[in-house]
Amino acid sequence: MFAAAVLLQIAAQAVAAGLGWRAVFWLSAALMALSLIPVRRVLRPTLRHGSGGGLSQAFAAMPRLLGRPRMVALYLSTVALMSSFVAVYTAVAIAGPAGIAGNSSAILALRASALPALVAIPVLARVLQRLAAPLRAVLAFAPAALTVAAGSFLGGHTVPLALALFLFVAAVAAAAPAVVETINATAPHARGAAVALYGCSMFIGASLGPQLTGALTGLGFGGILRVVAAALVLGILLALPALRHHRTQ
Repeated sequence: MFAAAVLLQIAAQAVAAGLGWRAVFWLSAALMALSLIPVRRVLRPTLRHGSGGGLSQAFAAMPRLLGRPRMVALYLSTVALMSSFVAVYTAVAIAGPAGIAGNSSAILALRASALPALVAIPVLARVLQRLAAPLRAVLAFAPAALTVAAGSFLGGHTVPLALALFLFVAAVAAAAPAVVETINATAPHARGAAVALYGCSMFIGASLGPQLTGALTGLGFGGILRVVAAALVLGILLALPALRHHRTQ
């Protein structure tokens, strides 16, 4: 799911360059329509053998989940994570180094360079699973913040900046599943509703990212990334209550 955030940036940029921006919307609509087929095949057995309740049960659980400060903190940490991810790549595109900002080929190459990181994290899943999910989330947020902070001083150096972004994407790719795993463990009796709110938090964060970058354009590339690094530090603080609770248990 997270890989789509990088893969579809690359695909959309390539399609828009060849067929125009409207083609991105038409192709997206077609892909979503086609996805109804596998989704229906997967969900039909679940609905047939489910315990009942459905959407009404899920929506009824959401206010209770949002009434728990630890859960709200995890959702806010998700917002911080995804808004930071999108904000960084938006900053590269509109305010990055002279050789990258506004250069569609360079932006495409920079986005594609993060793909190995997205492959590496699932490969290392067994190693990462040795750490408890709340601890994994906190430990992944930390290098994400550090690499973005380092990247803020590398605006004129393309190769070191690409390396910093590679490590940043790897950290985010490790943090996202750790957060959702923590949410699952924190709400074992309402996992459907809990994960739905997690998905909502991801989309809120992804939508806020470009707004954050646009509002901070006056600070320049380095200034934007330093604010993003601060947002990721806030993400660490928001994930800490879940870690403390896990250790107490």
